[in-house]
Amino acid sequence: MKKLSDEEIITALQASDAKEADIALRHLYAMQYPVIASFIKRNSGSEEDAADIFQDAITVFYHKIRSEDLQLNCAIQTYLYAVAKNIWFYKLRKQQKTVTVEPQEIEIINIEESSLAILIKTEEKEMVANMMQQIGTSCQKILSLYYFDRLRMKEIATRMALANEQVAKNKKSGCLKKLKKLIADQPHLKNIFK
Repeated sequence: MKKLSDEEIITALQASDAKEADIALRHLYAMQYPVIASFIKRNSGSEEDAADIFQDAITVFYHKIRSEDLQLNCAIQTYLYAVAKNIWFYKLRKQQKTVTVEPQEIEIINIEESSLAILIKTEEKEMVANMMQQIGTSCQKILSLYYFDRLRMKEIATRMALANEQVAKNKKSGCLKKLKKLIADQPHLKNIFK
């Protein structure tokens, strides 16, 4: 595989050509994954954790590059490594695990809070989607029709073959109670719905 410069990678990722972007992403994976995987595994992680964290770091980097919101003041490999470390330490804090970081691994790199915020928001959306799956198909449909499609209860009752508008309201209320109970069991998600 031909070695790409940081400028070539950024240009390829910002281009509208999916093939160029794919080549750049494969290059990043080949060059950066082993380093990040080694760090994760040395700090209480598994190979699966390493793959997840690397994917998250690439997602943050790709999003920032595509939105042209990133003023890169270091090498891409340094940026990805720092993002991966931040994400991994964030996940360990959530799991209340501690790690010992070797002094040579401590480096100060200015990573915007928004990079981690992107990942946290994505993770929260996935958790809410998972909870929606747990409340059942009927509840998913009624809440989707009401909140996303903005339909009135009368129309929801018709679409879902319910007896009347009041039955649709009662069903929606019950579904919301189920969802709120699931959220109450996940204290870190309460902030999403404030």
